[in-house]
Amino acid sequence: MKINENGSIFLSDDPRLQRTANQEEKGKAKGGNVFAGDLNLVKDPVVQKREEARNKAMKVITDAFSNEKKVDEDIKSRYAKIRDYEKQSKEITEEMEAVETEMEKLREGYQIDKDSQEYKDLMLLEKRKDAEADPEIKLTDEEKERLNQIDEQGLTEFQQRSMELYEPMNELKENLKEAKKGIIIENATIRGIKEERLKHHPMVDATKEKEDILDAAKDEIYGMLVDEVKDHLDKEMEEEKEKAEEKAEEKKEKEEQIEEIKERIEELERLANPEKAEEEKKTSEQDSDIDRQMRNVLEMDAIRTDVKKEVENIADKMKLVAEDLKGLKVDELL
Repeated sequence: MKINENGSIFLSDDPRLQRTANQEEKGKAKGGNVFAGDLNLVKDPVVQKREEARNKAMKVITDAFSNEKKVDEDIKSRYAKIRDYEKQSKEITEEMEAVETEMEKLREGYQIDKDSQEYKDLMLLEKRKDAEADPEIKLTDEEKERLNQIDEQGLTEFQQRSMELYEPMNELKENLKEAKKGIIIENATIRGIKEERLKHHPMVDATKEKEDILDAAKDEIYGMLVDEVKDHLDKEMEEEKEKAEEKAEEKKEKEEQIEEIKERIEELERLANPEKAEEEKKTSEQDSDIDRQMRNVLEMDAIRTDVKKEVENIADKMKLVAEDLKGLKVDELL
């Protein structure tokens, strides 16, 4: 950034705007231009503002990335749960198939036909067992009446052993149901998360917010720099004004002293000129006697001596060189 003589301000292309403390003495370039690049403009407030903006922008990006990472990890964990549920389903299904296989072997061993009443009664016993675990399974009145008859007459050996094998089936069915339900829930949740991601763009939004933060900080820093330049120029102008006033005062004092010297010299010329002194004596009211004249002569000598000393003192005080007193002819007059 450069400040011209007319007060115009030009920004530098240097984004860092770094300055060193001793460069302020080089602020005035040739031609009277002031370059902000040579001034120590960047102080703690500017550096602090830049760091705050960078940290805030970085936090926006970091938070967005962290949230996205959490979502990815959540999806990953849900896929892992699905795999666990699928594994459980497979194991439960295999156990149920194993039970059914053992029951089928038992039927074949007892040579029980599937169309027989004994086997049909077994199926009814299994249904009652399932109804105990699942309220949705309903028994008809006829089925309930037949079950009462079975209980009165007692189970056959085949039926008794089959029901023993069938005992864990309800628990296996419930576990299988829960596993399949878990798979459905996790898949639905993952699908919902992915659909929401399509509606929003966290990283894109975070990047835009980061850029807005940095742009706002740049504008604020620019304003701070401009204000500092103005303060610097105002200070320089005030100093120049004070110096000009001091010089004007000194000049006025010297002119007064010179005027006083001139008045003294004129007085000396008047006193040193006998003819002029005679004329002045003639114009005076009285006293032309010798005593009066002698006193005048003595007084003139004393005045000459005093004036000469005073002139020398003034000249010494003002440190005037001999050339400054040329034309005054004080020595000749004295």
